[in-house]
Amino acid sequence: MKKTAILFILFFFFFLFSKAVFGQTPTPTPTPDPEIIYPQNSSFCTDFEIEAKKSDQYTTVEEPSGGHSTSTENASGEVYLNSNNFPNFSQMEKDLTVALEKLLPQDLKEKMKIETVQGKTQAKEFVVGKGGDGAIIPPNKEKTPETKITHPSWLANLLGQTKILCGMFGTCPAPLSMEIKVEQSNQKINDEAYLTKCFPGKPADDKDSQPEQTQSQFEAPSFWQVITNVTRIIVDAVNDIFNWKVDKEKTTTLEARTRGQFFGGQTLATHATFLDNFIPEEMLYGTGSIFSNENNYKVVVEGNAQDTTKEHHYFGMAKVQLERCISLCGVYPAEFDISSIDPLCPSCDYLEYELGDVALDQINCQRQSDGSCDYCIPIGQDGIGPNCEGDPVCEGKPPNKKCCPGQYRQAKDYLERQPPCPLPYNANDCFDPSVCKLMTFKENPNGGYGACQYQNKNVCVRTDREQIGRCDAMCNWACCQGKK
Repeated sequence: MKKTAILFILFFFFFLFSKAVFGQTPTPTPTPDPEIIYPQNSSFCTDFEIEAKKSDQYTTVEEPSGGHSTSTENASGEVYLNSNNFPNFSQMEKDLTVALEKLLPQDLKEKMKIETVQGKTQAKEFVVGKGGDGAIIPPNKEKTPETKITHPSWLANLLGQTKILCGMFGTCPAPLSMEIKVEQSNQKINDEAYLTKCFPGKPADDKDSQPEQTQSQFEAPSFWQVITNVTRIIVDAVNDIFNWKVDKEKTTTLEARTRGQFFGGQTLATHATFLDNFIPEEMLYGTGSIFSNENNYKVVVEGNAQDTTKEHHYFGMAKVQLERCISLCGVYPAEFDISSIDPLCPSCDYLEYELGDVALDQINCQRQSDGSCDYCIPIGQDGIGPNCEGDPVCEGKPPNKKCCPGQYRQAKDYLERQPPCPLPYNANDCFDPSVCKLMTFKENPNGGYGACQYQNKNVCVRTDREQIGRCDAMCNWACCQGKK
C-alpha cells in the first residue's frame, strides 16, 4: 500500500509540475546568488488559571482583628514548559522531497539546493494577577518566564520546497535561484503580548520540538482574599496573662498566558497557497486560523508544585492542514484511509477541516442598512481624526471623509506625514506577507460577510487580527494588491 501511495503522490505532483512548467507560469531562471528566505513566524498561545495560596502564622500580645479582608501583594513562583508540540507537516516534507527529486527537470534538479537551519523561536509564559475589580494587573517584565524552542531542520526544508512550488504556480514571487537559503528568524515576543487574544481550535497530529527554559521565575501583583483566624493563648492563668495566635490564609487566582512562535509558520501559510488551485473555492472561506495540541507544564506557586497538561492553539495552521489534506485526498479513491498516508489528515471528509470563522470584537462597527459593518468612522465622530496611533491620513473628501483606526496602510502614508509616524508593523511595508493577507468570507445571513459582517466578501486583513481579537484589524486594499 505504501508503494502504491507514493506512486499516487508522484502522479499527482507530476500533474502539478506539468501545469507549472508548461502552463502560463515560466520556470525561474537560476542565478548565481541564492534565494534567501527570511522566515516569518506564526503564533501559538494558551491561557489557564492558577490557584495560589499562602499562609502566615504569628503570635502577638496585641489583640488583632479577625475575619475577612483583602490585600494587594505579589505572588511568586516558577513556570516550566516541559514539552512543546507543533503541527506535524513532516510527511508533507517527505513527499515533496521525493516529488522534487523524481519530477524536476535534470538541469534544475542539479542546481537545486536548500540550505536549512534548526529554527530557533521563543515563548513567554506570562503570569498575570487581577485587581479587586477583576482587571488584569500588568506582570513584572523583569520576572517573566521564557522558553527557547528549537525546531527540526526538515521544517526549514519545507519552506524552501514550497517556495519553489508557489513560485511555479504564481501564488508567490518565483525564486530567482534554485539554490535557497533559509535564515534564522529574529522575531521576539514583546512584553505586551499577554494582552492578545487566545482562541481554541481543533486537535491535530503533532511533533515535539526541543524547549529549553531560559527563565522560570515569575512575580505577579494580585488581589488576595484574606481569612484571619485569631486564637487566645493563655500564658499565665493566675495573673490573667495571654497572647494571641494569628493564622492567615490568603488565596488569589492568577492567569498564565503563554505566547509563543512557530518557526516560519506565516511563511509556510503563504507558500502553501499553491495547493488552493486543487481545492474548491468554497472550502477556503473562513479564517482558517487555529488548531491545537497538548503540552506539559510544571507550575510552582508559593512553594506548591503541580504538573498540568494544557493545549497550545496555533494560529494560521488549520488552513495549511486543509490545503495539504484535501489536495492529497484528490489523489485517492473515495473512502480511502488518508491518515495511513499522513497522520496530519484524519479523513477526507471536508467537515473535518471546515475553517469556519472566529467571533472577534466588532468594536468600531458602523452598522449599515443591510446589516453589514463599515469599520471606518466618519471624521470628527467621537473626536476621531488623522493620528499616528490610528489612521495617519484617513480617506475620502468631506463630508464623507473617514478614518479607519484599526487599519494598516502603506509605509508612505506613515513616513510622509509631517512629522513622520513610526511604522506600526515590523516590516518595510504592508505588502509584506507577515503584515497583511487577503481573506474570503462566507455570506452572513444577518448581513455582510463572515462573523465580522464585513461589507465585502474579499477583505484585506492584518495577519494579527485573531491575536488582537478585533474585526477592525484590517489593511488598506492597496496592501493586498496582487495577492491571491
